[in-house]
Amino acid sequence: MIHDPEYVKELIKKQVEGTLTPVEAERLKGARKIYDDGEFLRMAGEVLTALEGKLSEDPLKEWKPDFEAIRSGACRSYGKGNGRLMVSLRLGGIAAAAVLLVMLIAYLGRDRQPDFYLSAGECGDVPPDKEIPASEFACTVRWGDSSGRRVGSKDSGQIIRLGQIAVIKDSEGIIKLMQSPNAPAADTGILDISVVTGSRQQCIVELPDGVRIRLNAGSKLHFPLSHADGEPQRVKLMGEAYVKVPLRDGRVRSVMETFNSLIECGNGDFSVMAVKGYTRTVLMGGKLSLRSRTEKRQLELDCYGALGIVASYRRMATTVPTDSLTYSPHGNPDRELTWTKAVRTYRDVPLRQFVAEASRWQGFRVENIYCIPADVRISISVCYKAPVNEVLAAIQEEGVTMYEREGMVSFCRPKKENHAALAEVSSRAKIACCTVRKDDRRGYNR
Repeated sequence: MIHDPEYVKELIKKQVEGTLTPVEAERLKGARKIYDDGEFLRMAGEVLTALEGKLSEDPLKEWKPDFEAIRSGACRSYGKGNGRLMVSLRLGGIAAAAVLLVMLIAYLGRDRQPDFYLSAGECGDVPPDKEIPASEFACTVRWGDSSGRRVGSKDSGQIIRLGQIAVIKDSEGIIKLMQSPNAPAADTGILDISVVTGSRQQCIVELPDGVRIRLNAGSKLHFPLSHADGEPQRVKLMGEAYVKVPLRDGRVRSVMETFNSLIECGNGDFSVMAVKGYTRTVLMGGKLSLRSRTEKRQLELDCYGALGIVASYRRMATTVPTDSLTYSPHGNPDRELTWTKAVRTYRDVPLRQFVAEASRWQGFRVENIYCIPADVRISISVCYKAPVNEVLAAIQEEGVTMYEREGMVSFCRPKKENHAALAEVSSRAKIACCTVRKDDRRGYNR
């Protein structure tokens, strides 16, 4: 019955009117799982339009609103591209029923799950909002031209001391850069300390001024051992991080440098993605400024979810790079921090985004991510311990063909013959292994 849209609309109508029976409520929950958000909202909009003028004068007389549920439901709807529809419903003259609809979607959406779950056994008992424990963090600390030390999850204590800076790993698994003003300064000839994460690694670095930076896999943080008097301490990031800047003297600001921008923050927390020619940051608290390094322009981010992007490109008539700055108040903080969770849940996200994040964590290289069709999307939950073969097989389940080329995964059609293609997996029951089969007619594996 719930496969019939007219029946589902009747259930929605009863929900708004308050006449839904317990059995019908369970059926409506089931319908919420088989229709996507756009379809469900369209049906709800038709119901509310038909009810215009037919509701009681005060349908919310005995209702006490849960504003947190309303806000979270509305934000989720906006994040899935339904913001315009929700606004039109609120302006349609039946605002009370629209609020009920927002709560209905938020309530029914709680049980909606991704299509399938990779390596559930490894994370079967892990709550969905649980972060990867710091006790499992690992990284490599480097200094000088070739010196370094791998810091495993079970290591603790001092790693290295360079002049007045000591690098230690504390009992909570945090890498701390501690400054001892009373220690004798030493001219070691070493300019900076780097903390590097490899595939399937994360770590938290605490700077001498209390700033904490959580690094995702495939990231590098440079900390200079000296800086000019009166100037704020600068660090340089390549990769992905979540930054917390503690409240200090209002004049003290932390500066993070990327390939093409500077991020300044006096107090707050934010996420950063920094690769060559591209920097993206989303604000979670406080405020910050994002400044282009070439254009000397900046964006001010001062509200939760504010998004700033600096993208570099070269003009046709010159080799000098130019930066473009983009601002939006509608960033998605939860999505930006998916990588911090033990169970990474993706609901109807572009496959390109999933591949980019999975490749960073798993450590496989992608030749050209833009060969993935822009309209292909994926819903999936992935345990952070899931093996790479399962992840690659799940990607193929979305109907894309992958080729193995010079140690990289490619989604582009091969220009020449004899390129190896990863095997197609006919069902998710086969994701434990990936085989390669030969297609002699075309001359390459697929």
